Amino acid sequence: MHKLLTSAVALSMLISASLATAQSYPTKTVRVVVPFPPVGAADLLARTLGQKLTEATGQQFIIDNRPGAGGNIGAEQVAAATPDGYLRSARRGRANSTSHRRATARCRTSSKKC
Repeated sequence: MHKLLTSAVALSMLISASLATAQSYPTKTVRVVVPFPPVGAADLLARTLGQKLTEATGQQFIIDNRPGAGGNIGAEQVAAATPDGYLRSARRGRANSTSHRRATARCRTSSKKC
């Protein structure tokens, strides 16, 4: 239950931060990849938040379940996407955008501190 609550807070903070920095965001449909099967806790949470965000922003938030390999299938799809902010990932304990995931990967392979 604690992880579910943490995921909800992280996802809402991530979307709120995006909305605060760019008032015109979103201008098109946002897809949220949930790397777990449908009808699970993560799916229900993402769908509930997606519905509320759709009502708040006027743009549709589509929940896309990509289960398998411990969440790696969904994570790989998000990592390979264009970092434009319209493909999000809802993972256990955190919610990430494509640009954040790529920046994190660069930090891990770089000798510099990030």
